[in-house]
Parts: sequence; C-alpha cells; structure tokens
Amino acid sequence: MIVTLHPMKPPTLALLATAVLVVPCAVFAAEAKPKKKAPATVPPSVTVKDLAIGEAKKCDTNHNGRIDASEMTTVRQAWKTNPNSYLYLFDDNSNKYLDDSELSKIELGGGRKSAAKKKKK
Repeated sequence: MIVTLHPMKPPTLALLATAVLVVPCAVFAAEAKPKKKAPATVPPSVTVKDLAIGEAKKCDTNHNGRIDASEMTTVRQAWKTNPNSYLYLFDDNSNKYLDDSELSKIELGGGRKSAAKKKKK
C-alpha cells in the first residue's frame, strides 16, 4: 500500500504556520505580565510630642484622658527623675516647672467620652 500525501495549498500552510507561532507567544506573553504588588506600607512616624503624651499617659491613673489634680504630682516627679523626658514640651512659660494650668491643658486622648458628647448622640 502506497500512501500519497496531498500537497497543501500555500495559504493553508501559511495559516497553519502562523497559528503554531502565535499561540505559544500569546501564552508566554500572558505569563510574563508581572503581578501587581501591594504598595509598601510606611509605619506612621512618631513625633516628640507623641513621646511626651505617652509619658503623660503613664501618669493618668484613672484613664480619663486628662491629667487631674491627683495625678499632677506624679507627672512632675516623672519629669524631675527622668533627665531624657519629653515632658518639657508642656512647659509653656519655660520656668522648668509644670504648673497646674499647663498640666490641665494636656490632651491625652483615648479617654472616656464626656457626658455632653453622649447626650448629642
């Protein structure tokens, strides 16, 4: 038995050759696309004022978000005993002593909500 091959027509041969080349190239091109990476998150920077507020928060024993009269002596003692303390930022008149008015202005945040704010809601 003799098998004879029929010659392909030139347009059919060109179409087959193009398909053989295009399909693998398309597959590789689809894989070559880089996956989108999530942007690197930058940690929030800590300022000197944040460090000072952190020191004052340690003295806030009732955790109400402000320095009360009973806690003022603790803050003053913390500033006196720590030479690297950042509590000097709250000394508005630069007399190297934290007055009652200076300590009462410190906003520590994170305290309990006041009754006035609760009534608004």
